Amino acid sequence: MPASNTPWEELYREKTGQLADGATLEFALKYRGLSARTPRHNH
Repeated sequence: MPASNTPWEELYREKTGQLADGATLEFALKYRGLSARTPRHNH
């Protein structure tokens, strides 16, 4: 794999899952379903 050109590219390569699994930021999976726990009128 070639070296990353930007810090964002390096972060993406380190923290993103495989395409077959949805290419999701792995640390963001713990926030799945957040909208179901947050009241609709939260503003």
